Amino acid sequence: MKRFFSNKIRVASVTTALVLGLSGAAYAYFSSSGQGTGSAVVGSSSTLTVSSTADVAADLVPNTTIGTGVIDTVNYTVTNPSSGNQNLANVVISIGTSSGTSPNTTEGNWTRTVAANPACTSASFSVGGQAVGDGVTAGSGSFTVHPNVDLTPGQVFSGTVTLQLIDNSGNQNSCQGATVPLYIAAS
Repeated sequence: MKRFFSNKIRVASVTTALVLGLSGAAYAYFSSSGQGTGSAVVGSSSTLTVSSTADVAADLVPNTTIGTGVIDTVNYTVTNPSSGNQNLANVVISIGTSSGTSPNTTEGNWTRTVAANPACTSASFSVGGQAVGDGVTAGSGSFTVHPNVDLTPGQVFSGTVTLQLIDNSGNQNSCQGATVPLYIAAS
């Protein structure tokens, strides 16, 4: 029986050696290289969607000092309608034209006049607690917020801005019942 066991070991050893010898066989090949082209199209930004709720309380009256008296608060939102992230760096709120579009660089963009009274203009209002002015430049009738946030697809940024009628020491009857259009620009 001892002899039979030894033959099995010899056969297994020879088989293992054969397998190892064959696996070490070399294969010949040629080396080469190549190249190709491909492309992908990068998307573009989408226009941010801005909306606001109108304050319809009709309670604005002339106030002697900015930040005191009757102050209306207007809520607004900026939404990213894109399928990718978009940065919201600034929101500028100013008094716009009668249709709520961008104010011009000169006064006359929005006025309301009642017989022989001085016109009610954007210069009669403080936006966001800023100095009264022509509604065009920061510190002069407009208010700038710097959220500097990345909006994910569909994400909404919410904010508020105040509006106040400032006493100009004159007849402000033309401002009675006026609807003051706000222009909200997001970038």
